[in-house]
Amino acid sequence: MLVELTKQLLDWNEQVHQVFVRETKDADFKEEIQPFVEQVDRVLEEWRRAAESWVKKEHPKHIHLLQIEQVCENVRVNAVECFGTAKPKRFKERYKSVEYVLRNILMNRNM
Repeated sequence: MLVELTKQLLDWNEQVHQVFVRETKDADFKEEIQPFVEQVDRVLEEWRRAAESWVKKEHPKHIHLLQIEQVCENVRVNAVECFGTAKPKRFKERYKSVEYVLRNILMNRNM
């Protein structure tokens, strides 16, 4: 379950990045932003529970609970800010950080 959710979250992270790249500054909150963020949040909450459970049970060498919390926070912030309010440098840092942790989880789970 964690592997599938992590892959979904990687997809969402990429979609968030694509929205940011398109510079969608005039997006409608009710029609575009809110539904998008709610979809991301549903996957994120399910992933968080699975990831925290896995970290507590397996104690992976390079993945810690704080990183799980940071991924959740970074994805949430980027999902909202990708519609035109993010500073490019900070957005990219959060995007890369999420990508790094998620890929590490996949590598640890597939070992």
